[in-house]
Amino acid sequence: MAKIRVKNGPLQDKVIEITDDPVVIGRDPSCALQIMDKGASRQHAEVFRIGEMCFLRDLESRNGTFLNDERVEEEMLREGDRVQIGATILVFDASDRSDSELEFFDEEDTSSTLELKLEDLTDLTASQGDGGEVHRLRALYRLGRMIGEAGDEKGLIDKVLPFITQQLNADLVYLFTRNPDTGAISPIGSYTTKVNQDSKISRSIIRRAIVDKRAILTSDAMSDGRFKAQESIVIKGIRSVICVPLSVSGNLSGVLYVASDSPALVFSDDELELAAAMADQVGLAIANFRMMAAQRDNLMSTIKSLVRAVEMHDPTSRGRSERVSHYASVVAKKLGLSNEMQQNIRLAGLLHNIGILADGDLASFARSGKELFDSKKSSALQARVNATLEIINGMECYNNIEKTISNMYERNDGSGPNGLKEDKIPPSAKILGLAIDFDEMANTISEESEKVRLREALAEIGRQSGRKYDESAVKALLTAHRDNTLHSYTGSFAPAEESGAGK
Repeated sequence: MAKIRVKNGPLQDKVIEITDDPVVIGRDPSCALQIMDKGASRQHAEVFRIGEMCFLRDLESRNGTFLNDERVEEEMLREGDRVQIGATILVFDASDRSDSELEFFDEEDTSSTLELKLEDLTDLTASQGDGGEVHRLRALYRLGRMIGEAGDEKGLIDKVLPFITQQLNADLVYLFTRNPDTGAISPIGSYTTKVNQDSKISRSIIRRAIVDKRAILTSDAMSDGRFKAQESIVIKGIRSVICVPLSVSGNLSGVLYVASDSPALVFSDDELELAAAMADQVGLAIANFRMMAAQRDNLMSTIKSLVRAVEMHDPTSRGRSERVSHYASVVAKKLGLSNEMQQNIRLAGLLHNIGILADGDLASFARSGKELFDSKKSSALQARVNATLEIINGMECYNNIEKTISNMYERNDGSGPNGLKEDKIPPSAKILGLAIDFDEMANTISEESEKVRLREALAEIGRQSGRKYDESAVKALLTAHRDNTLHSYTGSFAPAEESGAGK
């Protein structure tokens, strides 16, 4: 039976079972769980059941009901959830099994029992001197931590390959992925302990691991009956090799290839088991990163289609959001921002102009040679920001881009709608604001050549670097122009006469 337990206060460890009748919590004596807490209302909250699920509902309390430190009105409860009412903490237990059903026994002989503290597992100075089981456990624990801390596929590979090399005392580690359509394999990462080492990769061993779908260990490939006839092995002098297939949901996704050139170092069954266990973790992590990347790409494609539909009704805005998104993401990449930050800036660029849905008249404001932020335009731009935020509110990405869009018209010199300057403006908003102005400038230049438009707009942006615009962001924009990444987007500008230029 699901239940709630009081964790602190005078009623500590009191347990209330959740039946078909709601459990009302508060100071009133009529409550099923009366808590004498000054921060609690007379009838503060209730826990009720619907089928097998339990829910927490705030009863319009004065000080609010908190679930896992977040104020809620009504939420479903999960095992271990912490409910706070005033200073009183309650814990939700969803288990249907009572403690009386659990069977415990005392182990008299503990000689075969292994106990480790987490701080022992994270000790980077201890590894090879441990017993085999301890070493493998520590290695897998640390690998799991690395995977959890990696922000993307590249960051994962850069971290784990040196670690695998160290744990297996290898000279070289390669990670390959397999194309599910063609079956071709290609390297996505490598690490070697020797400078200018000749990569000695045996296709025969990789092919055998893929065909057999088994981890392969060879202590001396040149004398191994399975491979000694292969010319590549003889020529390269390949010795001890471990090759482990990466399998996700039964599908072969690649291989982990580990090699040692030293005759004195021969891989053992223990290293094979450890390599196989590490390959499983790495394979699942890569599959997860790629699945998330595919979801992000699908989201971006959907948003692009919606934005295009919105901008079709305003010739002056057509293509603007995609161009701004491209410019902003290029600058973010040149600045070396994290992949997550780059994605958020790219998304903010796509959505920054969607406020035109709320008021078509806002689209009619052209620069016309005036100062960008005169009082009338400043008010209109703030209205655009508010409209955009209202439209995207509720989207899953809202919290990631809200500050960027809120401040996208602020400038370093304080000429924005709210007069924010320099450090008061989030870096992501500085990048988006630069991209917006750059696109506006290029779009109002009366030239047929897009290349000329971009060059003249860059010159104007450069003149205001360090004053109106962040200097590092402007340098990144100029660098992108020089290496042609700024021009990789093919979206066209609106005709200059439609944008209001020259009027």
